[in-house]
Amino acid sequence: MKEYLKKLILRIIILISIVIIIPFVLEFLASLSKGRQLYNEWHYEDELINQMNTDKLQNKNWGSNPLWLHEGETLPFKREGVKRILVVGDSYIWGDGYSNANHIWWQQFRQKLKESGYNNVEIVAAGVGGYSTQQEFEDVIKNEELMNLVDPDLIVIGFVNNDPEFRNENYETYYKVINSGDLFYDSDNFFINKYKELFPFSYNGLCLLLYDKFEYNETFHSYFGLSYWTWLSIISSDYWLNKYETEVIKPLKDYFENDLDIPYFFYITYNDMEPGIENIMNMFEDNNIKYYFAPNYFINKAYDEYYHVNLAINPANNHPSVVLCKEFAEVLVKILESDYSEFLGEKEIYTPNLNINDWMPHMLNVIKVSDNMYSFVYPASETERAFLTLPAHKPYVKLNLEEPLTISNISIEGDNIEEIEVFVNKINKKLGYDDQDLYSLGVLTESFEWEVSDKELITSINISAKIKNGEQANLLIKIN
Repeated sequence: MKEYLKKLILRIIILISIVIIIPFVLEFLASLSKGRQLYNEWHYEDELINQMNTDKLQNKNWGSNPLWLHEGETLPFKREGVKRILVVGDSYIWGDGYSNANHIWWQQFRQKLKESGYNNVEIVAAGVGGYSTQQEFEDVIKNEELMNLVDPDLIVIGFVNNDPEFRNENYETYYKVINSGDLFYDSDNFFINKYKELFPFSYNGLCLLLYDKFEYNETFHSYFGLSYWTWLSIISSDYWLNKYETEVIKPLKDYFENDLDIPYFFYITYNDMEPGIENIMNMFEDNNIKYYFAPNYFINKAYDEYYHVNLAINPANNHPSVVLCKEFAEVLVKILESDYSEFLGEKEIYTPNLNINDWMPHMLNVIKVSDNMYSFVYPASETERAFLTLPAHKPYVKLNLEEPLTISNISIEGDNIEEIEVFVNKINKKLGYDDQDLYSLGVLTESFEWEVSDKELITSINISAKIKNGEQANLLIKIN
């Protein structure tokens, strides 16, 4: 009996040891893979970026106000003689994954219009992550208060491959879809969440392993949801497309023609042909609805040479990259010049102006003091959701310039500063767009002033500071 107990206790000890050791071993092995480590780091950075965007924007995810507004981006009074274009959409408009809002395609569209000399047209956006055409129709286009406030002269409806989706009166989907690398993102299980917290690398690896193994398994679908491509093939099938045409597209067309009397068209923002898109385009044509398929107009299709990394905004988020959004913007300018020139007005000379219109995190409380000077609050070092870290691998805050600008000098003032490193984002001359790399101007411990090449177009100023005792600091930045 004693021998049996000894063996039992030994087995229990071994089992407990295995349960404890295996996660540590898996975490260690997962962390050794540079590709896996990069993905995991960006997975959490991406979650942080979107939380910052949610905190910043007036139109919170699944919120009641779809207009894209925040402290640095307000809706101006409509000027006499100025045309206003309303861009409607979903996460492509909301900016899922973008730490610089000026990289979103409709923001780049606005900038391209300015650079082309079209100063008498304004761009306003309305969109919430996850919106389908059904919701865009009900919550934006049929929203009389919003339409009266915006008073658009032309409406561009952004279209992506999930837009035929339907939701019920409670905004619940008919199909559960896996839309995150985190399979247990909505779990309230203590052990799962603790494992996720203690072993992030192996947790994400486990999620990917499960997904790859059981992507087409019905039991897996019933528990976690459909894979994206499986779901896409379903909502692109005859039944759902007929429902989409009957209940959304035809009523939308009727509403535009009989109630709004505002010109509109669909702008299909894909990076290539995807399942179901030909059916969608045929349906638009059958209903005599104007649409444009962006890839048909792409300027450069030598992707391997032209694209810096890939077509995604970051390694953990498949929303369109900066360069893909640049393509969408440039194509749309050409479409307007060709088919809607009456909304553009006469060309004028383009003169870029210094303006910080976006920042991360929202709590910086950026205030314009003079034409080239801004005050902002640098957060205390222990403040949650206050600092970006990638790709610098150190905490920093981000000030985004509305227009790419050549500057020669950056200086920062404030009390209790021990050290500051400034990074800039810039337009890569060879590539022709912001490659999202951070370029350090150097670390300074006194006289915080940095020289900048006046031959570079700067898009963002990123600041990593050490403040005495890690406290919050009121800083002043001057840009020449």
